Amino acid sequence: MSNSSLSGKVFSNLSVLLPPNSSSNSVPVYEVYGIITIPIGVVGFIGSLLCVWTIWRSRQHHPTQHKSSSNSNILFLNMSLSSLLFCGIVCPFHAYAQITQLRSTLAQRADDSLCQFIAFAYFTTLTASSYAHVTIALNRFFAVILSGTAHGMFQSKRFTVFMMALSWMVAGATFAPPLFRSFKTVSYGFSEESMKCTFTSLGNSVYVIAYKVVYAWIPFLIMVLCYACIFLKLKLSKKRIRHQNQPIESIQQSNGGNPRVAVMKLIRQRRSMRGEIRVTKIAFITCASFLACYVPNTLFGFAVKTRKELQSPLGIALVMLWWVGCATNPLLYAYLNSALRQRIVQWLQMKNILPVTQQSNSATGTAASNSIKKGTDSTKVRETSA
Repeated sequence: MSNSSLSGKVFSNLSVLLPPNSSSNSVPVYEVYGIITIPIGVVGFIGSLLCVWTIWRSRQHHPTQHKSSSNSNILFLNMSLSSLLFCGIVCPFHAYAQITQLRSTLAQRADDSLCQFIAFAYFTTLTASSYAHVTIALNRFFAVILSGTAHGMFQSKRFTVFMMALSWMVAGATFAPPLFRSFKTVSYGFSEESMKCTFTSLGNSVYVIAYKVVYAWIPFLIMVLCYACIFLKLKLSKKRIRHQNQPIESIQQSNGGNPRVAVMKLIRQRRSMRGEIRVTKIAFITCASFLACYVPNTLFGFAVKTRKELQSPLGIALVMLWWVGCATNPLLYAYLNSALRQRIVQWLQMKNILPVTQQSNSATGTAASNSIKKGTDSTKVRETSA
């Protein structure tokens, strides 16, 4: 062996053992990434915590809610919890590791159980956030597409809780094997390539394909298919909408000629349909914003062939874009939902105001009674003129 090759190997080995204060162990660009991670975590944590608190307080004030409102709150709570755990647990450690880099305690103990847990929580919470949107998309699909007995079964609170629990179980089961060293060639730890707790080895191709399918392709396909079916249902079929536009006379005939019952049934049908479409629009806008942050990183991950390309400035920027989508989605949903937005403003201002649902119900009841009177008067006029 030549002296030059031997000295090269010795130098490469010593470069790993340089003291922590060496300039070669500090990469300024990762310090910038760590600083950017701080506001992402703070905004996401405070926003998600506020949403969770508001839903809990809302349940305390009126525990007997309408079934659809209760299901929507459960699904929104699931999305907020995934964002809360990611921003409250993962982001602080990622920011700390990227700012301190090899000087951090996480890097000095590469096989530390804490770093392995942070890596597990990182992938699990991001995957759970994706599947939170999947459960919302499935809920909207069942609400708009199905009818009759199937509609009631898939819209039940028990089934909604089951979907929420299943999403977390799938996410946890997918990324638990490296935590328990189920595969010798797949492990968690501190990665010097990305300066954070993540995968340190991915030598099992079967596992790599499986986890990419679970965390990337399945959520994307389900969300796209559900909202595509909903769009086709509302745009092309319009079966429910046509049913809502029936004249009062046709509904009156099916209710024994009672005009008051006919008008009440028509108002309930229209109110229910408008409510389903309104909730679906909010869910679709939230899902579209999430996909806008989620899909670019997913496509880039499948396009590149080496881990070095994943750690390029473009790759890291796309990962952080995904983090932004996960952190801000609960706030976006709360902003689009007028009732929830008003409730949050009330809690922030510490106002003792009537809960929003009671306000909306009273306003809706007044409008409904006025509509009943108008419908009944118009029916009497038609009967008199006939």
